[in-house]
Amino acid sequence: MPIGENSHTILSYRVGGDEFVTVLLDHRKEETSAFCHRLITHMKEIHIPHTKNPHGYATLSVGAGIAPMPIDKESLYECADKALYVAKSKGRNRYEVLKCTPSH
Repeated sequence: MPIGENSHTILSYRVGGDEFVTVLLDHRKEETSAFCHRLITHMKEIHIPHTKNPHGYATLSVGAGIAPMPIDKESLYECADKALYVAKSKGRNRYEVLKCTPSH
């Protein structure tokens, strides 16, 4: 299922295990929030069984970082990772979008 209207500006990578990084180029906070919401909605719709999850199906937590260009990839990754843990702290099937700043 296409989840982004401008899919040529969306890049996804597997980091390890069940963790993935998605980079949305040239997206504002509203667009990024809408993208994250579509991801979670799609995950709910496909309803992947997961017996170890209290819901009985796989859930999704998303952390997103948005930043003005230029920004170094480490700063952007750290910001998105922080957003992920904020989302996870609020429960399952959540997302958080944070504004990032360069670390140097």
